[in-house]
Amino acid sequence: MVLCAKCKVPHHKSCWTTGCAIFGCGGVAPLAVKQLKEPLYTVKLQKPSAVSARPSQSSHSKKWIIAGVSIVALGYVGIMALIAGFVMQKQPQKNTDPVKVAPQKILVEKAPPVASLPQFAEFSKAMPGLISDAVPAAGGEYLVLHFKALRKLGIFDIADEEFTGYIDLPSENILYAAGRSMIFVVLTDSNVARRYNITTLQQEGSAQLPVTGVIKTIAMGSDSEGPVLLHTSVGTDSLDRAGFVFIDPYTISTLDINIAQNHYTSFRDFVHVRASGDGSVFGMWATSHSPSGMQTFLVSGSSVSTYYEHDSSGHVVPGFQGNSVYSGAGVFSSELKAKYTDLPRISYFPGINSNFFVGLSSADEKKQRQLYIYSEGNSRPLFKLPSVPGLGRDEGWTKEDFTIDKRVYFLPATNKDSDHSRYQ
Repeated sequence: MVLCAKCKVPHHKSCWTTGCAIFGCGGVAPLAVKQLKEPLYTVKLQKPSAVSARPSQSSHSKKWIIAGVSIVALGYVGIMALIAGFVMQKQPQKNTDPVKVAPQKILVEKAPPVASLPQFAEFSKAMPGLISDAVPAAGGEYLVLHFKALRKLGIFDIADEEFTGYIDLPSENILYAAGRSMIFVVLTDSNVARRYNITTLQQEGSAQLPVTGVIKTIAMGSDSEGPVLLHTSVGTDSLDRAGFVFIDPYTISTLDINIAQNHYTSFRDFVHVRASGDGSVFGMWATSHSPSGMQTFLVSGSSVSTYYEHDSSGHVVPGFQGNSVYSGAGVFSSELKAKYTDLPRISYFPGINSNFFVGLSSADEKKQRQLYIYSEGNSRPLFKLPSVPGLGRDEGWTKEDFTIDKRVYFLPATNKDSDHSRYQ
């Protein structure tokens, strides 16, 4: 059994994870009953001396509001978990019912709260227009932002908190990915690809892509020189055949990399594709049907190993080195095996070029979400970040690719102006 974190209604775990349950309260993150001791509650049952009374059917509950952060820059001051707690005790009430029941006294202890950083610096940056997409580049040094209405790509230097420049686009209808030294742009009206230098922002190559039909999405590793993975379809009818092809971003030609298996084979599948930083692992899921699925491609030379789980877990985002995959339901290996058995079912995102990852709670009634920072191999969060509104709920059936995983980035990075590390 699991309990809805928002309304505390119990559900069968299989109903929750496969999506056959419908949640009227809007809750998206359950609490496993056996996991309530970490990190939220510890439940202890003590049997006192016999009392001729039936336990009261009333109960008391605490509603814990968790919120979230958009972009936060934090001065590193050390990570320590604070130890504190309290006990809520429920006493049995007398009942004149003749049935004699020896009650149990329930002690619910609040687990030690996760430490917040004592010092942090928050910044916000006015954008030139509405952001329609975002991808990391140069190993996480930059974010490349798409301003669709302006027909521009903006290259945002995260450490300097400034734009280094903009690339003018000939059309709103583009797809793009970014690597260690390049931005790869596809003009979807003509299937022409362009390659831009990430530093000079000058166009260095352009050619017709060697594919026919429709290009649906593209991805490449943010710290790689390729390959670029294209999701294509021969047409736009619902059942038109779709598949994947790898492209060399320098020659703009197909690579002889064999993909033996793939679950997403129709145009109607709205597939999101994400790459590990080194470009060795690609994760994907669909928001056109249920279950959305979890699929990974593990690239090794000229072959691809495919792994698939028929489950709905939200986003499927490989970590920087491809060793882990982060989702809306937990953290997995690149072969999609669960790496932790005691993580709460919330959304997780990889740290860029680091051994850290982020947990994001479900939204409360104020549309705020709480961010937690974890270290690899440890299922208990190191600390939480201050609450900031604006992230909203995960988009379960979106037809846009600017999903929640593209709105949360965690970069333990070196400040260019000092020798001190900071979190961004």
